[in-house]
Amino acid sequence: MPKEFLLVHGACHGAWCWEEVTDRLRARGHRVAALDMPGHGRRAAEVRRASVASYAAAVAEALAAEGMSRAVVVGHSMGGLVIPKAAELAPARIRHLVFLAAVVVPQGGSLTRTLMTPAGREMMLGNAAARGDGTFLYPAEMAWARWMGDMPRSDPRVSRALSMLTPQALRPLVEPIDMRAFHALGVPRTYIRCLGDRAVLPTIAAQCAARLGVTPWTWTPPTIRCSPVPRSFAGSWSGSIPDRPAPGAGARMVSSPRPIRASPRSRSMTSAEPPESLPVGGV
Repeated sequence: MPKEFLLVHGACHGAWCWEEVTDRLRARGHRVAALDMPGHGRRAAEVRRASVASYAAAVAEALAAEGMSRAVVVGHSMGGLVIPKAAELAPARIRHLVFLAAVVVPQGGSLTRTLMTPAGREMMLGNAAARGDGTFLYPAEMAWARWMGDMPRSDPRVSRALSMLTPQALRPLVEPIDMRAFHALGVPRTYIRCLGDRAVLPTIAAQCAARLGVTPWTWTPPTIRCSPVPRSFAGSWSGSIPDRPAPGAGARMVSSPRPIRASPRSRSMTSAEPPESLPVGGV
């Protein structure tokens, strides 16, 4: 049965990072939309509006604009801060949440205080101070290593992705988030952990999944970040989310995704390896 998918990007990214996933899901007959949140992609000029609340409102507005009433909402990385708040705003339109290598904070926590090391916070805040506008943007080589290091640096898709990254507002990353209303909803949710991720490390991802009350499904190919997000994830979502969640399934993983194959670019490195010593963080 065709499903509805709304795809939510992470820090510095936009709807563009989902293009391959969107194409693959549509080829399987599903309805798919991806959005730019305020300050990202085609809405880069709205960066002063960026907050977790404005991000969540953008997701709820996209669900309404697309006429979705049973959507699987997928949040990647920083998108994990957003989709619980979107579920509070539009619970009747959301059937399932998928947290893809995503940030999940405890009650009252923020991304920077919960998930980033002091070195990572210092680097990010120093970058923002140098820019002087409340935003930060990783240097190109660090962005490649952190978000798309499973692809050769010479790959034209890397060059395109780096050119499309936008400065990230600090506010959504430092503000505390109230998770109580979300947990009271009991929305069905799944967490996908990426073992090679350099932003949300596997140990941190396991903690994030535990905060959702689920056992994470582990993505085993040697892929790291995803920019664009590996298209082969589409096979997991389209084949594993039930049309109707089981009663009482809101606080556990509803079903286990079937095995899927890695996309060609995530199987091996064919050029320079990304550096190992990256400041640990959740974006």
